[in-house]
Amino acid sequence: MIGPWKAVAGLALCATALTACVSPGGDSKDEMRASAMRMHDEVLARATAIWPGLQGEIDGAAGYGVFDTAVLKILIVGTANGYGVIADNASATRTIMDNFTIALGPGVELSRSNAIVVFHTREALEAALDGDDGWDFGAAAMIGLEIGDVGGDASTSSISDEASTYRDMDYGIGIHASIFWLDMDPSEDAN
Repeated sequence: MIGPWKAVAGLALCATALTACVSPGGDSKDEMRASAMRMHDEVLARATAIWPGLQGEIDGAAGYGVFDTAVLKILIVGTANGYGVIADNASATRTIMDNFTIALGPGVELSRSNAIVVFHTREALEAALDGDDGWDFGAAAMIGLEIGDVGGDASTSSISDEASTYRDMDYGIGIHASIFWLDMDPSEDAN
């Protein structure tokens, strides 16, 4: 019989393998940057249509991030893996980021999700861009079912008082409450 810790470790390994495929398309840095910027533009346009006040919040912030992430969570453990673009509003620079998350808590989720993170302060923006700071901790809850143009979702997450997160499920299913550990680093392949 498999012990509970071996089962959890096996699920985490499977979740990591299944979510490891979300990255910008392309073979060269230029192609990867172009792919990431297309995702940025599409997700940002959809998000500002969903949340009408979001564009004003972004414009008044130090910067923002736009992320595309695959999530797999089964029972108590899950992972998410993806990439994104962090924009510095003061310098107009765009940095392609890789992200990886480990989540613990009851529930299930299998989805492809997008998120907008608004960094209200320069300190929050610089901490996100400095991938050497290690892992950030937070909490999240969500419920959703999205298949094609049918369904919807509701979610909330918190990483810091200095940042707001807006998450939209692209497709998938999920219901869970989790604490999570998030690691973001500038992409070595796309920057």
